[in-house]
Amino acid sequence: MNCLHCTFHVCYVHVCLFPQDFKGEMRQGQDMVNNATQLGERVCMTTAPRGQEAIQKEINTLRDDWAAFAGAVNEVESNLEVCIGNWVELDDTLSGFTHWMEKMERQVGDGFSCVYCFLQSVL
Repeated sequence: MNCLHCTFHVCYVHVCLFPQDFKGEMRQGQDMVNNATQLGERVCMTTAPRGQEAIQKEINTLRDDWAAFAGAVNEVESNLEVCIGNWVELDDTLSGFTHWMEKMERQVGDGFSCVYCFLQSVL
């Protein structure tokens, strides 16, 4: 998203909620999950079958929890992008309306001045 076209508030929300560092943090989290999974699998090779089941269950829970979390983060980011797009569109529309309204007010004022001048010259 190009923040040159955003209002201050929209850019502030976007930068504060999803800074570029956050994406790096998510990659770091994925790396940690992968590392824990590999270590758990290594430990399983030297663990009794009963312990292997418990470790495998923990690994699966970790993977499932991470997948749910990452999915939720992606959904929030996607929703935020849509919201920012809507704010930008609203801001552009309001700006266009404001310019139009100012133009109309000038035209009405100019017309009123002409009528006023005409009436003064007639009277």
